[in-house]
Amino acid sequence: MGKQVYYFDQIIFSTFNNMSLNYSDFPEDLATSYPFEKIPRLDPQVEDANVHIHFAKVLKDFRVNFGHRLVNELIKDFRKYSAQELLSSYEQNADQSIVENWILESQFWDLVETVFQDRFVKDLSNRDKEVLRMKKINKFTSRSIMSDNALMQNSELSRIYLLMNWLSKSFKLDLINNDNKIDVSSLPATKWLNTKMRIQSNNLKDAHGYLDDDFYLRNSSDDLHDDDRRENDTFFKACFYLLLSGETEQLFQLCENTNNWGFSLILTALQDYIDPRVELDDNAAKPVGVKNTILWRRSLYRLSQVNNLSKYEEACYGFLCGDVESCQQQARSWESKLLIYLNNIFLYELEQAMVASEYPLSSNSTSDWCAFRLPRPPKVVETITDALNMIASSSDQTIKDQSQHPLRVLMGSVMSDNVETLMRNCLDSLQSLLLRSAGGFDSFELTSDAYLLRVLVHFAIVLELIFGDQLISNTEYTELLRSYISRLILYKHYDLIPIYISFIPKDEDLVDIYSHLISHYQFEKSERVKQLKLIRQLNLPLESILRKSATTLFKSTKHMYIYDQEICLSSEVADCDRKLFSTVYWFHDAGMLCDCIESMVSLFRRLLLCGKVQATIEMLESFNVSDVIREYKYKVESLEGIDELPHGLFVIPAFKLDELMQYQIFAENFKSLNEFQRNSLCMKSEALIENVLITSSSIEQLIKSFLFDLSNDQFIALEDRRIYCELRQLYIPALFDMTFNLLISFEKHSSDLLIKKAMELVHLLSSNEFRLYEVFRAAKKLKSFLKKFATVSSENYIF
Repeated sequence: MGKQVYYFDQIIFSTFNNMSLNYSDFPEDLATSYPFEKIPRLDPQVEDANVHIHFAKVLKDFRVNFGHRLVNELIKDFRKYSAQELLSSYEQNADQSIVENWILESQFWDLVETVFQDRFVKDLSNRDKEVLRMKKINKFTSRSIMSDNALMQNSELSRIYLLMNWLSKSFKLDLINNDNKIDVSSLPATKWLNTKMRIQSNNLKDAHGYLDDDFYLRNSSDDLHDDDRRENDTFFKACFYLLLSGETEQLFQLCENTNNWGFSLILTALQDYIDPRVELDDNAAKPVGVKNTILWRRSLYRLSQVNNLSKYEEACYGFLCGDVESCQQQARSWESKLLIYLNNIFLYELEQAMVASEYPLSSNSTSDWCAFRLPRPPKVVETITDALNMIASSSDQTIKDQSQHPLRVLMGSVMSDNVETLMRNCLDSLQSLLLRSAGGFDSFELTSDAYLLRVLVHFAIVLELIFGDQLISNTEYTELLRSYISRLILYKHYDLIPIYISFIPKDEDLVDIYSHLISHYQFEKSERVKQLKLIRQLNLPLESILRKSATTLFKSTKHMYIYDQEICLSSEVADCDRKLFSTVYWFHDAGMLCDCIESMVSLFRRLLLCGKVQATIEMLESFNVSDVIREYKYKVESLEGIDELPHGLFVIPAFKLDELMQYQIFAENFKSLNEFQRNSLCMKSEALIENVLITSSSIEQLIKSFLFDLSNDQFIALEDRRIYCELRQLYIPALFDMTFNLLISFEKHSSDLLIKKAMELVHLLSSNEFRLYEVFRAAKKLKSFLKKFATVSSENYIF
């Protein structure tokens, strides 16, 4: 589209350039990932949340009923909601720029519906059959038949005719343009009333020569009464805007109400005239053929050049005959200017088609085609694109500014069938923004142009549904959707995100984006339930999404859990720990019990190998492992005897179920020990001794059994047994040491009993049954413990 595309490139980049991003509040690992992870908090007043919700609702309905609804119905719903928002914003006296945006968006969706519906109908029809349906042309063929044939033969002319009708209809949506709101109620019912009264009062002898409606065409308009001149200007101004709006019936009614019968007679050629001889087989009636229409149009062109005409009367004649020069100055908007240019192309080409069809049938071209002795309005532009570019370079700054509005440029691309180039410029500008944003901006501002991304994304969805990847590659289209998903995250519209993800064409990209979203944002249980419900409603690959999410999250956080060095037991729970918890929650809420159990095993191994005891306790407090295992066993046992398990269900090795239960016991013991330490100061001596003995006995049992059998089971894979051994080497000495310290620290309350208990614990260290000394030796903790034991023994013997 040439210049129009250039303007759009500037506008898009300027609009997006107002969005400054600040990523300093995000973790480093997230800030280096996808764009939607780089967006900080947003002022919710930037755009009404209901707008996002309603557009998403339309898309959801379409996706859920996919195959049962036409794309044109989707476009119609967009148009309908835009019109509702237009009326609402207008009634609420919203800012004029907001009202204007809704006017243009309503016009845009109406245009998309009009153009694509026309294309769809033509694609369904057979062009050869269309040609066969063309009526035969003869000397008396009526104008309507000739026009229909011309439109069938020339697709570009048909497109222009369609756009002209759309433009005429679009004027009704313009609620803020007062140029076409003209009060005609005060116009008199008699033409030149004041002038006639003045002439009659002067008793002029030749007064009769001044009483017909066209006398001022023969004489200077200076003879007109000022009120008559003003009323005449008002009348033709109203007529001009009615012509632009295609309100033919109102136009005739206005002529009748004001007794403008001369202009009414001129307008009769606007009505389709059906030749009674040809169309009605009425030989008694006199036929009037195409040549009279051409003669009428050229006569109006001559009439428009009369010097005495007012500017709006001249504009009316100019528009009727297709002349640009005589009416473009009275056009006050981009839409009216464009309509005048398209009218020029249409009437010029239509006359060409009529002449081409009629000439061979004429026996006496000199007499029958006297119209050709009159000049015709020149053709100012050749194509729709030429018209758009001419308006864009208009000397009228108001029109020029209007032509640069992003939605008008978008409409121009649709009209000129140049959507592919425009979307390419849009995507390039968006990509440039994302690249520039990576350099760091120190603020985040969304202007009133924030609506633009929403319009572009929904238009791109329509294009993809109709044309596939012919206009936009799947990669670029997916990137555009990803940008809008970022916007939804800013507004915290998490429940709308699955709807847009469902329109991503490639399953691989869909899974990547959704899984990345899930793995980097923590959702409350209620939000997870909503997400899962939508995933199932939209028939998205749930299992693949959640598995990829878990894999991505475990992989991306691997560097935060390094355990090839000295490990200290930690009582802190980090954000990355809780993100890993979410993988288990998602699997469980989705009913993917097998994946849930596997993710728990991986999670607890990672946490415990890094000494994150408190994180393990917190996770197990929020999640009942026993219930999950019980539910899993019930499902598996109920399917016993079936050769192939249902999709998503697989058998978990029994040793992993045992492993999880041991982690549960491990966490309970640590939790009990922590609680005892917090409450010991307020306990009485007897209760204190009782709690010390209970706690130490429980931990002693844990020391004996913790992963002992699993680490020695030769049927378990070597890698699993290696992990069990590492966990035993890390926690057996720690548990042993904590229990020993617990017993001796309270010896003053019952020295003999607790010391005896401590000695028994030491004997356990040397037991061949549990081989704990091997664990201490491998962990290099044996010497340090024996030193402590020796010190305690000597102190007790001394005192």
